[in-house]
Amino acid sequence: PALLIPLSRGSRGDQILNANSFKKQGYSTVLEEETVTDETLYDAITETYENRHTFIETMEKSQLNNAVDTIMQLINQYAGN
Repeated sequence: PALLIPLSRGSRGDQILNANSFKKQGYSTVLEEETVTDETLYDAITETYENRHTFIETMEKSQLNNAVDTIMQLINQYAGN
């Protein structure tokens, strides 16, 4: 479980897309950099901590939880093995 604070919209935007992808999949809490205050940071940390078991269960159930096997299968598939 993680609290992600991607760089603001003034950046390339890839961090925002990646963070929101993790949030959508149920792995993380996201706090936008522009909205960070003492209070919003505290609330986001508390939310992440309170939901940690849900995040962990979601990650364990994910079909993407073993990247090495997935990459090796793709290499073998495209290498013709």
